[in-house]
Amino acid sequence: MKKEKEILIIGGGPAGIVCASTAKKYYPDKKITLIKEKEKGVIPCGIPYMIFSLKDPQENILSTKGLEDMGVEVIVDKV
Repeated sequence: MKKEKEILIIGGGPAGIVCASTAKKYYPDKKITLIKEKEKGVIPCGIPYMIFSLKDPQENILSTKGLEDMGVEVIVDKV
């Protein structure tokens, strides 16, 4: 009997998002869940860009939509 394990990623920053997308790429049949604390987050490396030229934080949001489209479950909650 083959046992499938789920993959749980805690943290929805850049590292968590890359981890989830990489896991989905290499293990497409596994259920991958990412838990993050906040619904929206600012792209950390984009903060200087936002302050000096972008001006609107809404244009510098780190989105998990791509992960959800890949089939990754995204939960917004504290761990």
